[in-house]
Amino acid sequence: MRNYIEMDSTPLGEKCINAGNSIEMQELEVKAMIDMIIRNFDPFPEGFYLKRNRNYHDFGIYYDIRLCYEEGDGEVESHSEEFTFYLESNWPENWDDEARGFLESQGYFEYLKNQPKATINQFAH
Repeated sequence: MRNYIEMDSTPLGEKCINAGNSIEMQELEVKAMIDMIIRNFDPFPEGFYLKRNRNYHDFGIYYDIRLCYEEGDGEVESHSEEFTFYLESNWPENWDDEARGFLESQGYFEYLKNQPKATINQFAH
């Protein structure tokens, strides 16, 4: 049976684009993260793949990354399930040089410093 866990679109020690802010910048963030995971953890076991996931929240759209895997038979974890939990436990702390360079070239960090701050009143009904 297929299953997944959801992970952040950035390394653990890095800031992210706030929900509701630039979709373009959020998509760059997810691309950089997925590419970094592939660079650092590929080859993936059979039955495992990464998926960009769009979520809708009161504050706007945000993305996360799904780690998709085949479950084991209940007695024994599958290789893809085992790998998924390994990756979850070893989620990167910071952007690597290649991801940082890509994001820098796209104006990501400048946007991140100056991104709009949402207020609760913006979303009151």
